[in-house]
Amino acid sequence: MRRLRWVSVMFTTLLVLGLAACGSDDKAEPTATAVATIAPTTKPAEVVTAVPTESVATPVGLVATPVSAVSTAEIASVPVVGTLTLGGTENKDYIVTATGCVGLGEWSALQSGAQVIVRDANGTVVDIAELVAATGDGCSWTFDIDAPGSAFVSVSVPMLLEQWFTAAQIQSGMIEIALP
Repeated sequence: MRRLRWVSVMFTTLLVLGLAACGSDDKAEPTATAVATIAPTTKPAEVVTAVPTESVATPVGLVATPVSAVSTAEIASVPVVGTLTLGGTENKDYIVTATGCVGLGEWSALQSGAQVIVRDANGTVVDIAELVAATGDGCSWTFDIDAPGSAFVSVSVPMLLEQWFTAAQIQSGMIEIALP
């Protein structure tokens, strides 16, 4: 019991000392007041016109972007017919419907009307086409594109596949993409 009384006396003493250190409610004490701020002066934005210049891709690490040896302005675009073939097993990897083949599972984006994107060696989108159902056995589609006169051309179905072709392959007018 004595010990409990001693603890309560110590607690009360500490509380009184703590409150005394905080100050009183005397109105004569200085208080904090808001200070008006002055807005900083701002410099008006300058309009800068960028002028594109030719540049050469440089390797970064172990990867380099393809660079055309000949300026793309010197070579005309080439009409190309492409074929995309999905191998595998019917009813497992694809199904054949009245409107053509439709991919299943990881290939479900492959069907008539799916977008095909063509990029030049710099990665600039230069043409967009659609897959069209091909006739015949198996699962395949065709697409017609205008490929740029570039050392390399990328053909892709977004979020699914991308394949690069050389200028020689493009100049032939026919390209093929075969999936497992």
